[in-house]
Amino acid sequence: MSKALICHVNSYLHLPSPQGSQVNIYSTDQIYIPVAGYPKSIQEEWEVPGITAVDAAFTCPHSSDLYLIRGNRMFLVDLNTRKQSGAAKTIIHSEVDSAMCNAHGLYIFHGPSYYHYKDVEELLAATEAPAAGNIASYFLDC
Repeated sequence: MSKALICHVNSYLHLPSPQGSQVNIYSTDQIYIPVAGYPKSIQEEWEVPGITAVDAAFTCPHSSDLYLIRGNRMFLVDLNTRKQSGAAKTIIHSEVDSAMCNAHGLYIFHGPSYYHYKDVEELLAATEAPAAGNIASYFLDC
């Protein structure tokens, strides 16, 4: 099952369907409460021509940019306008299960492995993937 998670301004967005085609948003003031009117299709939520499913979605802290990953293409969406901003960019990862961006950087997840980048710009400039880390040992302390 494909899942993509993003966090943005007291909301938690979750794309849980097998094809990553639905958007669910939860309020995070105290507990995760589904926001009325969701799930919605990606096309209903954002204007990204030709994209009906994604493999991963994320925002970075203090940013109104949403990044959607489908295959090895990354799309930028301005959350203020809900429209795609600029052309899609090619990334070196062709298989992405999820992604996360926080104060420590950008993490791309695939299977049991993660790949760490300083920021989105470093991912876009990469010509080869950094050494893979183990999700269980790094994030779950297993």
